[in-house]
Formats: sequence, C-alpha cells, structure tokens
Amino acid sequence: MKAEFEEKIGSGCLHCSSSVRHVPKSKQVHGFTLTFSGTIYAEELHRWLRDSERALAVRKGRSFGVIVDMRYLLPLGPEARAVILDGQRLFKDSGLQRSAVILKTTAITNQFRQLAKDSGVYRFERYIDASEDPEWLEHALAWLQSQIDPDQIPAPSFQR
Repeated sequence: MKAEFEEKIGSGCLHCSSSVRHVPKSKQVHGFTLTFSGTIYAEELHRWLRDSERALAVRKGRSFGVIVDMRYLLPLGPEARAVILDGQRLFKDSGLQRSAVILKTTAITNQFRQLAKDSGVYRFERYIDASEDPEWLEHALAWLQSQIDPDQIPAPSFQR
C-alpha cells in the first residue's frame, strides 16, 4: 500500500508519519497532492484520514485544490471506500475548491466521471485518463488554478 499526502502550500513540516511526504513551498502552489497506489486497506486509510485532519487544521479554512493520483490504485473494498468518502467530506468541509483525479484507463475514468455527474460532485471535480492524456498534470493544474475544464480541451492536444 502506498498513500502519500503532500502539502503544497506552506512551509515546514506539518506532521510526520510514514505515509506523508512533504514538498517545499516553492515547488507547487495548488494545495495538496494525494497519491494512492497498490492495495489499500481501511486501517491504512484511517491513518491517512488522521494525517489529513491535522494538515487541514493548519490551513484555517483557506481554499485549496487537490490532485488525487490514483493511476496505480487497485480496487478498494467497501470499508476502504467508506473511509475515502469520509476523506472527501473532510477535504470539502476544510476548503476544497476543486480537485482533479488522475486515473489510468479510459473505462475507469468514464465510470468515475459518470459517478461524479450522478452524485453532484462533478461541478468541482474532474477525472483525467493519464493513458489518453500525456499532459495530464498540466491539465489538472489548469483546472485547479484557472478552472480550465480538462473535459473541454479539444483534440488533438487532448482526446477523450
């Protein structure tokens, strides 16, 4: 399992744990990058949720964006999915303005996109298929920082 949590705004160490990687302020300005890969169990996600609560408390309500890199995440079990939902609520309640979720296959990307539209989170969350978009990071950052919708970027630079 790999669950990494990077604070992209601020300086110094927010907290330390094995699932946290800190990035200097000068490197990024969008907010947070969450990286989930491999098999993740609910116990590990509960630790991630506690780490997130501490990091978000430091922000004191300032709005931010999140990139969620799920390219190498294996399917989640029901209990793990429930913790992820708790995390989504925590981030939204703590000032999340927009998020970009990076996936690796067209089918899974389309499935997540449709779920987002059905659940109402699509207005602030976009799903990008890294297997189809070699510029996925640039498009994610454009969404977070300037609200340039990656779903509206025309071919040939970006195909859906």
